[in-house]
Formats: sequence, structure tokens, C-alpha cells
Amino acid sequence: MILVMTRLFKILLVLVSVAGCSFIPVPLTYLSSAKSGIDAVQLLRGEQTINDRIISSVREKTCYTIAWLKGKEYCIETEPVEDLPPMD
Repeated sequence: MILVMTRLFKILLVLVSVAGCSFIPVPLTYLSSAKSGIDAVQLLRGEQTINDRIISSVREKTCYTIAWLKGKEYCIETEPVEDLPPMD
């Protein structure tokens, strides 16, 4: 049984390597296109893209692709926000 699974895995690995992106299932292709569209709109607005938000959370800085495209620093230090007083 393990030998069959190993062979199946090797065959799938070769198919994925040969097929490239055409092996990606259709729903994932639509999600990728939607993400690209959302990122394009955010770039035009000067906002963070989805990848910028992920990198910002990992690096604990504020990162903008649009800043990098304009020749500025990609990530800038963010000032911690002090605790706000409670609202009455």
C-alpha cells in the first residue's frame, strides 16, 4: 500500500512540474484573478495591497508597494498607539 502511495505521489509530482500553472484547479484560478484585481484597485488608491498587509503584520512595520514603486522605502516604522481613554 505504501509503495502504491509513493508511486502515486511521484506521478502527481511529475504532472504538477510538467503542467505548471495549468494544473491549478479552476476555483483557485478565479481567486487568483480576483486577488490581482483587488490589489490593482488598492494600488490605484494608494492603499496597502493584500501582500503589503501580510508583510506589515510579519515585520511589524507599515509596508506599501506604491511607496516602493515611487522610489521610497517599502516599509516604515510605525509608532505604537497609546491607550485611548474610555469613551463615555
